[in-house]
Amino acid sequence: MCSVEVTKMAYSHESSRTKPNVLAWALGALVILGGVVMAVLGVRDVMDVTGRSNMFSRRNSLVLADAVRSVIWGVMIFTIGCYVWRAARRRGWKDRSGRVLISVAI
Repeated sequence: MCSVEVTKMAYSHESSRTKPNVLAWALGALVILGGVVMAVLGVRDVMDVTGRSNMFSRRNSLVLADAVRSVIWGVMIFTIGCYVWRAARRRGWKDRSGRVLISVAI
């Protein structure tokens, strides 16, 4: 096999005739932005709670758990947005539907 064939096989997505999905790019960007905002707000809340004098009291531990939950959900939403963003590429309906299935399963 010559190097041209190997290179062509390695970059087979370049020869795809499927057009990129602009709507999925926009939706992915919005979901990514929402996840980042949620995670940043959660980190801000965590920093606020860790500055308190009695951080492990019942009330403060519940607030800390809520803040950490916000960070975790923000990262998960960010990840789903990245899957949607990548689904917009020129890979065809099989790749797009697989990414939607993974996103729904999360």
